[in-house]
Amino acid sequence: LQEGVLNPRLERDGAGTQVLHLDGRFALAWTAVAEALAASDYTLTDLNRSTGTYFITIFDATAEPTERSLWQWLTNSHELGVEVDYLVKMNRSRLGVYLSLQKDLETLADDALAVSFLTDLQKLLVQ
Repeated sequence: LQEGVLNPRLERDGAGTQVLHLDGRFALAWTAVAEALAASDYTLTDLNRSTGTYFITIFDATAEPTERSLWQWLTNSHELGVEVDYLVKMNRSRLGVYLSLQKDLETLADDALAVSFLTDLQKLLVQ
């Protein structure tokens, strides 16, 4: 990927939300982010270019499973960690594009998780 063209950097938007700011056109950023996600440990489950949305799965080590297996139930095991679905939204602006991590269309992801994910994505984009 052309690092100089995208110049990914972590920022806070006007509302204080953690975002990853990329320079350049939407088309270039869309392709670069899709390739970075495909090469990452995150699971890219779907994408919708017309809405600027990537659908990913992130392992959340702090989440409690909603259903326990028979073995977990018999041993009274409360192992933490589940795969959680998130949206990565890409928004266009006259200064480039901004990526944010969301639980759903209306809810932003936890700030610490967003910082961690966007930092990982930033590293993938500059490789």
